[in-house]
Amino acid sequence: MNIGQQIAKYRKEKRLTQEQLGEAVGVTGRSVSKWEVGLSSPGVDLIPSIAATLGITLDELFGIQPKEKQKTSPRSSGRRSPRRWNRSYPTCLKKIWTN
Repeated sequence: MNIGQQIAKYRKEKRLTQEQLGEAVGVTGRSVSKWEVGLSSPGVDLIPSIAATLGITLDELFGIQPKEKQKTSPRSSGRRSPRRWNRSYPTCLKKIWTN
């Protein structure tokens, strides 16, 4: 889905006309219509106010879906466990002090 389709989707969910959305963000209803059919795109300066007027985040406006966080253990991420690191720490200090 492009940004125009997203604007149309959320505008309709909010039960706003193109004119009402245009007035809220400072453009004409005709401009909103052009965005929705893909003849033009809103300016970068208008995007935050469009999202705010529609009551959505910028991610939602751009159709970005959040990724689910994956649970990883320290061992599976390639890091040493704190316990293992603590055991090797005194050895490191010995090497530093003896050189």
